[in-house]
Amino acid sequence: MSAAAKSVFSSILDVLLHPATGSCSFVQNANKLVALMIMGIHALFSCIFSLVIVGKINSTIGKAVYYSNIKFSMPKAFFVTLLFVIIFTIIFTALLFVITILAGMKPTVGQVLALSAIRSIVSLVLCIPSIVLGLFNPGIGLCVFWGSILLTALFLVGALKGLSNASDNKAVYVALAATVLFTFLFCLIGSKLALGMYIPDNLNVLNLINVLNSML
Repeated sequence: MSAAAKSVFSSILDVLLHPATGSCSFVQNANKLVALMIMGIHALFSCIFSLVIVGKINSTIGKAVYYSNIKFSMPKAFFVTLLFVIIFTIIFTALLFVITILAGMKPTVGQVLALSAIRSIVSLVLCIPSIVLGLFNPGIGLCVFWGSILLTALFLVGALKGLSNASDNKAVYVALAATVLFTFLFCLIGSKLALGMYIPDNLNVLNLINVLNSML
């Protein structure tokens, strides 16, 4: 195992086992390469998760007489997911940069990347059980997957203390602000843009909801 891979594994483990101190130390060290590698791993597992969900939906649709001729594209699902993981990672990183600057925390580029990678770590850890759950119940798998957005706020509080001028109170409010704004943008962009890119042309949203309801 390379030194970089070992650093990635040890960083993820430290953050998970020590959410407060491990996250703080991860941001203080601000290893750009490790942060970017963690984001990349998170993107890969997110794409795998999308394939599991789409595969399950195709399987369910195939059993329905009215929708048997409709199929979601697996390659399209993979690349659409990859695209939006990148977009949302950029958005979250930008939010963290702006909010921490406004809060007077003076982060470096490496520290902002490390903060953003905290979300990737949390999402990655929940993505793995989401993949397994998605094989049996996509609805539960999606709930667990999306739950990482809220859980990220808890880890961010500890991580933000790795920045200069980061008091306990500032860390809480910055983590809350970043999470609320990101959740709003995630839902807005996801519903207005991303969802439509997954759905086949011959399937409308209402019919998709009916299919999903039959899977719960």
